[in-house]
Amino acid sequence: MISESDLTSLVETVYLFRSPTNARRLLDAIEESKTGKIKPQTIEELEQELGIE
Repeated sequence: MISESDLTSLVETVYLFRSPTNARRLLDAIEESKTGKIKPQTIEELEQELGIE
């Protein structure tokens, strides 16, 4: 048995990976984060970069 939040997370992951294009993008982003190709950002840094406030 799993918690409701774990089930919700699992269902969302399955949904996001249904599209082969989306799955590839997600896997590429995970790989980039592991190799250090992209630098982690805070929400505030991302908002500033995108001009969202």
